Amino acid sequence: MKKLILVVMTLTLALVSSAVAQVDPNSRPLHHFYELQKDFYHFYTADPDEAAALKKNKGWKYVGITGYILAKKTADTVELFRLVKAQFGGTNHFYTTDMNEANEAALKHGWTAEGIAGYVAPKQIADTTPLYRLYLVCNGNSSNDSWLAGQKFAVGCELATGGDVHYYTTSGEEKYTSIYNGMKFIGTTAYIWTQPVQKKTVPEPKDTAGARKAMIYLGYATVFGREPTANDFTYWDGKAKAEQTTYLQLFNELRDWLNGDTPPGNGELNATVRRAFAESGKPAPNFTELVTWMKTSRQKKLWFVPLKTEIGKQPVAKQQSGGFPESQDKFDERKAMIRKQYYVVFGRAPLENDYTYWNAKAKAEGTTSAQLFNALRDWLASSQGEMDLNATIKRAFAANGKPEPNFSQLDFWRKESKAKMHWFEMLKLEIKQKVN
Repeated sequence: MKKLILVVMTLTLALVSSAVAQVDPNSRPLHHFYELQKDFYHFYTADPDEAAALKKNKGWKYVGITGYILAKKTADTVELFRLVKAQFGGTNHFYTTDMNEANEAALKHGWTAEGIAGYVAPKQIADTTPLYRLYLVCNGNSSNDSWLAGQKFAVGCELATGGDVHYYTTSGEEKYTSIYNGMKFIGTTAYIWTQPVQKKTVPEPKDTAGARKAMIYLGYATVFGREPTANDFTYWDGKAKAEQTTYLQLFNELRDWLNGDTPPGNGELNATVRRAFAESGKPAPNFTELVTWMKTSRQKKLWFVPLKTEIGKQPVAKQQSGGFPESQDKFDERKAMIRKQYYVVFGRAPLENDYTYWNAKAKAEGTTSAQLFNALRDWLASSQGEMDLNATIKRAFAANGKPEPNFSQLDFWRKESKAKMHWFEMLKLEIKQKVN
């Protein structure tokens, strides 16, 4: 009898071990929450930290696990995009696998892209079930989303909710109950797994380099409103290839860089705000507008796409009338001052963005040459100016006919420059005397 029990236990342990070993490490439960306090919205997340925090939040009820999705893309999955509508306190979300629908919602209907919730199957494969999508429009409070524009039903629901409700379920019974109670059935969003996803060997997509390139270009267009430079692309292509960086990871890192979490993002944010103004059909921002929108971007974590939407909503500032137009001599004098100080401090001409910024500031605030000089020098000595300081040191080496500094030399002259508050002209003299 003991021998039989031992055999059974051995077989059981073997089966359990086999099952555990087969679970894909990227399998994630899709948690379902229901808002209690005000608007009664449904929220879905595969982020374990986010789910843990909401389980402790008394304003949300934990419904359970809707199904399972993947944290990384495979050959037979697609992105599940996640969007939020800020006007209802950031609790109204919807999810779609259609990038065109997601972009239209973000650009035209007041939604903000929050990245990718995970990866799901676009068609039914083994162990998956349909994820049904339903939608409740409130009379008198419709968001006019394109997929149900003009439709009105569910009289009185605006008394209970702040806006339209998006609901997802894998249960056929829940689907029909929701339809009976006034919800509109949109269709099957995707297919998700009913159990933790089993690991399987999937051949790598043939065009992995092309997929990485598309991901990087999309990330830069979304966050900065521009294409990546050659250096940007080389860096992210190498990182994505080595570390299997996902779109969501790329998106978050670029956004954090832009909003200053990873210094220095100041110059990039400045340029991004200007591009957002230009693409919104607005005149170039003046100094006050630029500072205001840079602060707004950092506070609200806005990047190019939602920044452009917000700026587009603002009325164009009226130009002051009266007075005499500025003389050409005054304009030329300001331009010469800016160019001179850039050459003295950085050893280069100001870029177009540099000139636009300082010209507006000098015109509005009467910035003097000494004030400009001090501001540029202080920038070089700050952590945000590290890259500019590196470039300035390299230009000082080149101006003396010296080879480009190695890492140790660069580190030494950075410390020397910050300690003595020396800039290009002074660095050039010191490097000439000290470097063989």
